[in-house]
Amino acid sequence: MALGQQLRKAREVGQNSLFGGGADQGLAVEFTLPEVPDHSQQQILAWEKELLNLYLSAHPLAHIAGALKRRITASTVDLTEEWAGQTVTMGGRIAGVKPLRTKKGEAMAAVQLEDLLGTIEVMVFPRIYQLTSERWREDAHVLITGTVKLRDEDPQLVCESVEELVVTEEELNRRVLQMRIHVARTNNEMVDKIHVQDVLTLLRKFPGEDHYDVVVRNGKWEAHLRPKRGEPGVQFSAQLQQRLEELLGPGSVEARPLAPAVAQR
Repeated sequence: MALGQQLRKAREVGQNSLFGGGADQGLAVEFTLPEVPDHSQQQILAWEKELLNLYLSAHPLAHIAGALKRRITASTVDLTEEWAGQTVTMGGRIAGVKPLRTKKGEAMAAVQLEDLLGTIEVMVFPRIYQLTSERWREDAHVLITGTVKLRDEDPQLVCESVEELVVTEEELNRRVLQMRIHVARTNNEMVDKIHVQDVLTLLRKFPGEDHYDVVVRNGKWEAHLRPKRGEPGVQFSAQLQQRLEELLGPGSVEARPLAPAVAQR
């Protein structure tokens, strides 16, 4: 029954309140919530950010976090006054674009770039803006290379180039791997140390999200060397496996997907 009909019925039976007297008068009050269409995840996240200034259900970049991490050299939380003058590549979504004009009337823009950890203002001066104006639209995913500047002690990025952040299906569906690298001990302790150091040096040339575990064994015992918490992992590839096996011998490298619960940490 519609709310207007309920009110009329209540008046007819002498009910002073919509909720009072319903049981005595034999009136059942029912409320039915209207059917509304489902909203997209992006819309829900936008409302959360607008109302609460934070994301509750997810982050709009969470699904491409791995691909983003592999392409950048700095995130918003990294930048301090020590970074001033350095060239970095940052990535994320464009949270806002403010068109500006120079004193000569040339078009430029101040852009808010949002990554997984915060936001930074990106200044796009006329020369670059003229070449890239179509890139600067809200919610676009981009990679920006530029120079870090300080403005009132806050870091700011002066854009030198911008490109669309394209993430392939293969990247989105890729599982995080656990590498196990076997180093067999010899009778020469110095040689063993050199082997381990060569392995660690090589791994640093392939930064990524995959985990690794260097296993040193002599037949009776084995020692495991793992990166400390917060240190970068590796990006497993056929090239990395080949180079490791050239150092340590065939079959010295294993790579298996991590269990989903572990991979998300």
